[in-house]
Amino acid sequence: MNLTDCFTNSQRRAHNVLKKVNLAKMGKDAPDWVSVTGWLNCREQGYLISAWSPEGTLKVAVAESRNSDEMVVFFGDETCFDYASGEPSGSAHRNYFRSTQSEAAAEVATAKFISTIIRQHLERQAA
Repeated sequence: MNLTDCFTNSQRRAHNVLKKVNLAKMGKDAPDWVSVTGWLNCREQGYLISAWSPEGTLKVAVAESRNSDEMVVFFGDETCFDYASGEPSGSAHRNYFRSTQSEAAAEVATAKFISTIIRQHLERQAA
């Protein structure tokens, strides 16, 4: 048994999404500009990703939605998230991902979305 066996369903699904986000495809320096911490908002339990650039910080929180089986991604600049808790405010953008096929298909779609917004943020840094 390992610690991931103790995850809630929301934590397990968010962890599956993170495993599919490939920083190596975003440039060799991407790991130096990105950090990941645990995040929870009552029933939504997942991860908070921070991507730094000279223009500011992109924050991305991912979890299973507390109201459904959809994956939810909250994203915005650092002013859209509470500094101490990482909880997104009402000004954070949000996208929901559902698949009629399987949970795994929704997790893949969620990871692709997160990869795209982080890559775009880091490309602005390089420009």
